[in-house]
Amino acid sequence: MHHNRLWMLSLTTIVFLAACSQPVTAPVVESLDPTLPSPAVASTLPSLDSQPTSLPPANSPEPPAATAIQPTLPPTVAADTPTPVGLAFVKMEVPVTGVATLDITANIIRLSPDFTVDPGPDLYVILSGANNLSLDFQSFSRTVIDTPILYLGALASTSGEQTYTIPAGTGLAQFNTVVVWCKTYSVAFAAAPLR
Repeated sequence: MHHNRLWMLSLTTIVFLAACSQPVTAPVVESLDPTLPSPAVASTLPSLDSQPTSLPPANSPEPPAATAIQPTLPPTVAADTPTPVGLAFVKMEVPVTGVATLDITANIIRLSPDFTVDPGPDLYVILSGANNLSLDFQSFSRTVIDTPILYLGALASTSGEQTYTIPAGTGLAQFNTVVVWCKTYSVAFAAAPLR
């Protein structure tokens, strides 16, 4: 009986020692996390303990600092700068052709190259507050007299391109038409809308 116990104890010790001397390998488990490398890839990664294969010399200059590159944007045009648009003259007392253009950026009124009007005495180019171009010339002329008037200058010619300067600081909101105006008789020869 004592011999059997000794034999069992010896057998248990042998099994235990044999189990302890076997190398233990962990089972390979595929990772469910896609951000972690698979075991095959992980075996090719350098260990955290490894040193870089080559280091720059201690006295090497610092690399140049990164420079931010600013994108080049195309130049923009101010949204509130209107493009000059010419508007046709309308016959009042006499026949007329051509257009008048208000150029706010240059502060001028420009009469087109095809501008023609019948000659008359004491003709001026004016800005007027009158706005109803469907009136007959007498009614329109009375309206011109009753609204704000700004004389830009004597009509330079009864035909061809010409420009008239609008004085700086003029409030254009009060004016609606460009008028070829006979000052002597207070009669509108022709008119064109400003806008």
